[in-house]
Amino acid sequence: MGGRLCYAVYPGDLAPALIPFDATVTLATPSGPKQLTMDQLVPGDMMVDGRIQSHVVRHNEILTEVQLPAVKPGFKASFEKIRPRGVWDFAMASLALGLQLNGKTIQDSRVVFGGVSGKPLRDHAVEAMLKGKTLGVDLHAPAMAAALAGAAPLKYNSAKVDMAKGLLASGLDRINAS
Repeated sequence: MGGRLCYAVYPGDLAPALIPFDATVTLATPSGPKQLTMDQLVPGDMMVDGRIQSHVVRHNEILTEVQLPAVKPGFKASFEKIRPRGVWDFAMASLALGLQLNGKTIQDSRVVFGGVSGKPLRDHAVEAMLKGKTLGVDLHAPAMAAALAGAAPLKYNSAKVDMAKGLLASGLDRINAS
């Protein structure tokens, strides 16, 4: 009726939680099996078979398998979300964090925010900033400063950015304590 589409954030927890593990999925398609990364599976809202959806699965395809590669020694991960009600609620913000550690030195990382974008949002700037750093509380401030640097929150949801940054600090603490 002449209006614009409303904007909704990606509501799922599973895709953001699996991205730090470099998970892949297999789709059964009419032309045979198709393998995708989680980023390829949920690229954000797009037209598929004449309807808007956040994933690329077509009407004649079905997800048949999720593959998790074996983690390397020293890999640690954390997932947390903030939600207004109980466990089955959509995230106001979530964070999946995966760190490849050598002792307390971060060799590689995956930082994926949920509930703040139309797709699971991998923050490559934070990942680059963390590389080579020593895991500890002194890492909170620079990590939070780098997080979601290009965020453009809507009028009434700017608190989501602060929530997500707080989850990053919490995730670093959880991994540091484990």
